[in-house]
Amino acid sequence: MEYQLSLWQTLAANFSADNMALSIIVVVSQLIVPLIMFMALRNYPRIRSVILAILIATTVGFSVFPIYGNGWKIVDKQLHMNAYGVSDTINIEVMRIGIVKVGDQWDPIRRDMGAGLPNLLVGRCTMDNGKKALVFYYRNPDEMLLIEAKHKYYIIAYPGMESLYSELVRLGAKETLFG
Repeated sequence: MEYQLSLWQTLAANFSADNMALSIIVVVSQLIVPLIMFMALRNYPRIRSVILAILIATTVGFSVFPIYGNGWKIVDKQLHMNAYGVSDTINIEVMRIGIVKVGDQWDPIRRDMGAGLPNLLVGRCTMDNGKKALVFYYRNPDEMLLIEAKHKYYIIAYPGMESLYSELVRLGAKETLFG
């Protein structure tokens, strides 16, 4: 069982129906630098088209490719998480898991290392309660899966997260109510 972001999901994470203005600002800002370069090189049409293609490719590439493939997978009773260059492997049999609501003390309030788009947050974050957690948060769900193992915390939230919760319980994770 696994859930890793595809290239299309990574691109789509730039757009949020909840905050379309922010989504437009993110996409437009990714196009402004190439447009400025395009205008500055208007007297050099051959160079302009090559530089424009390179700038657009690198601008979009730097915002998408580090996030592409982030997610989790279960292999041999271990949960492997990858969130923007921060990876961890957790033994399922020693983890405690629970469902927490978005808006409570387990909300990420500061991204310490990682990436954020309107519909995606991946990386190491500080929670509202001061604890640090490795976070994979995609598509702004109402609930999050909270995992605690060996005094480390992990947040996984995406549409369909309930199937991961059920699979972790089946493999030996202990259900817990987190306050």
